Amino acid sequence: MSPSRIKALRKRVQASNEARTLSAGKPTWFTHERFTEAVKAFKAQVGDPPEHLGQDWESFFLPWEAMIAGYPADMRADFERHQAEDAREFNPPSWSFGEMVTRQHVADHGAAYSGIE
Repeated sequence: MSPSRIKALRKRVQASNEARTLSAGKPTWFTHERFTEAVKAFKAQVGDPPEHLGQDWESFFLPWEAMIAGYPADMRADFERHQAEDAREFNPPSWSFGEMVTRQHVADHGAAYSGIE
């Protein structure tokens, strides 16, 4: 990478990080340890989140309740079913949809889960 591309990338990352922190300096869901660990585990076990979950990928790593509230009623029912199935299958249940996808991927493929327990 050229120095100008690295500088531009660094600026985009800094702007993204600033956008994720409230103006009062309080943390947001995007800086929560469970969010960052779930994204890290997803990348390690499944792959690039935007590639698998689409442009809105970050919402899938919010806590179930926060994520589900942001979708229309017909989609909420599907997510609530996923959440209930996850609670039956995993103990403790996953914190987010993204975490559930990672855990399920590991269960299906027999890989060693290196994420959140």
